[in-house]
Amino acid sequence: MVMVYDLVLPIALAIMMFSLGLALRLDDFVRIVRHPKALLVALPCLLVIVPAIGVGVAHASGAAPVLAVGIYLIATCPGGTLSNLLTFWGRGDLALSISMTAAGSVAYGVLAPLWLALGYAIFMGGAERVSISPLEAIVSVARISLLPVALGMLVRAHLPRVRDAIEAPLRNVAAVIIIAIFLLLMWQQRETFVEAVARVWPAVLALNLIMVATGFLFARLFSVARAERTAIVCEHAIRQEGLAIFIVTSLLAQPAMALPLILNSATGFAVGMAYIGIERFLADRAARQPRADLSSFKGPN
Repeated sequence: MVMVYDLVLPIALAIMMFSLGLALRLDDFVRIVRHPKALLVALPCLLVIVPAIGVGVAHASGAAPVLAVGIYLIATCPGGTLSNLLTFWGRGDLALSISMTAAGSVAYGVLAPLWLALGYAIFMGGAERVSISPLEAIVSVARISLLPVALGMLVRAHLPRVRDAIEAPLRNVAAVIIIAIFLLLMWQQRETFVEAVARVWPAVLALNLIMVATGFLFARLFSVARAERTAIVCEHAIRQEGLAIFIVTSLLAQPAMALPLILNSATGFAVGMAYIGIERFLADRAARQPRADLSSFKGPN
């Protein structure tokens, strides 16, 4: 099992990110630099407002202090790499999605000790000092996310025939492996999941719905385009719980604190998929509407 999580999962994520890079051009990122509005809207929401919401939901849950910290930590996690795939499925701005994931992950390496100490102070009456290397977090993000994307973009630019042949198969294979690992994790932790569902799942679900609604409302408030809004919402739905789970189980020896984080993996993905389904349905209906109106127009007699 250690090999699955330490080797197979990172390789699968890297393959997925490489396949997503095959769909990107340098111009996509240049456009974000020239028009950074969406990124400037999303990051403060992800790094400040959502963690504050996590405090409120954890308080309202009435959960035991150790579980309340776990609920709160969900909101501090950066967006996960699966948000990039979800954005692709939802026809969102993939370059923006990858930029948010990278920026949020780097920020998490720096801010995680502060957020954890704050959680302990609020819910457990004391602070916990945890050493997390920002450089290690940056290197991990680059190895699994940024480097494969860059390689995919190079293949697209210089080997278009190779790109056409491998893009869809690679993405499908990576998705199947990741889903299989996800199901394996659920099975391995089945007793933990049962306990988590009974004790904290309502709060985890509520937090996910509020996070998605917050991302959507912020995007609408600042008049962000639909494709960018989809990327922002997906980033709020899919969280990168792995590092937080490592911290609370290995560094703090608090396995109960990981219950909400483990449960959130399934809940966040389900909420994100539901949003993408609704978004695509509405977009497809809007695209068909003009043709339906023209077909019913008979013109003057």
